[in-house]
Amino acid sequence: MSRSTSFSLYGIVISSVLFLLSKLLGFRLEAREGRRYDSFMEIWAALLGAMVGGILTGLASWLTIRWQLTVESESREKQKKESINAFLCALYHELDSVWAIYMQSIGQEIEKSPPAVQIPPKGFLMIFPITGDYFPVYEGNAASIGLIPDSLLRNKIITGYTLAKSLIDSYKMNNQFIWERRASLIEYHKAPANNPELRDATEKLLNMANWPLDDYGPKLRALHLQCKQSAGELLKQLEPFGKL
Repeated sequence: MSRSTSFSLYGIVISSVLFLLSKLLGFRLEAREGRRYDSFMEIWAALLGAMVGGILTGLASWLTIRWQLTVESESREKQKKESINAFLCALYHELDSVWAIYMQSIGQEIEKSPPAVQIPPKGFLMIFPITGDYFPVYEGNAASIGLIPDSLLRNKIITGYTLAKSLIDSYKMNNQFIWERRASLIEYHKAPANNPELRDATEKLLNMANWPLDDYGPKLRALHLQCKQSAGELLKQLEPFGKL
């Protein structure tokens, strides 16, 4: 039994008792004034009427309270549902716009890069400029994810955004490898041809810079494809909310 229901039942009992006591007090005052009752039946009838009246009064109060609590509960649930739907709608448009821009720029280029099965592997040599926060809706409302009733959708949102942020970090790492390779390449071309020792040293540095880039390229492409699949599934599930 809920606390509000218990309080309501207590109210019924208290109202009945108070009403009954008021009647008893009325009987005593009337007796002092000289009024007599013909029989005990008249007294008990009056007492029973008082009790029924108190119970009905308390019951009416209880029903009113219950109705108010039901209306308030339904209102809270409606507001909660509307808030979650608005959040999911915003997530859809955020992910849809970010993924479309990504695919129109660097995404289509990474898919042209050699797969991991190629030997020797080749690095992805295009720099992807990354600045700022691309997921303000997700980052600013992460606590709302736990309120989503669909557990499968919750898992897809977390997985999709985790992969997307991991892909961004991977591009940052690949950018760093490209800059290191470019610096080594500049030093290699600066080395005079008539200085074989310096030429060999800069060539070794260039090879050392090429290795992590070539090793990372296929992994970057594989992560892109994994993220693409996850984003596609998530967008499909969020699409109905995006049309609200």
